[in-house]
Amino acid sequence: MNSKEIEACEIQPVFYIGQFMFVPHYTKKNNWVAVGGVTFTTNELLDRGAKVSLSALWERSWVKTMMGRNNPAMMSQESLKHLISRKANAL
Repeated sequence: MNSKEIEACEIQPVFYIGQFMFVPHYTKKNNWVAVGGVTFTTNELLDRGAKVSLSALWERSWVKTMMGRNNPAMMSQESLKHLISRKANAL
């Protein structure tokens, strides 16, 4: 890839605690990172009542594996949260 090519983004789940967005870590499975490097696991975010949302991000292979054939853009917030919590320990 040269400097003029742009990597494609995909719709992926993110979490919010208040106004802070946690995106999937690029390489560490079940880790979510906020600005400044604050990191939580999936279960820690769920235990804190984080809200799940969607954002266009560069592909994270572990998130793609977790989502399987499910299209996050077609899922309700509750269904997406349930899927993530169910598969969090399976990766």
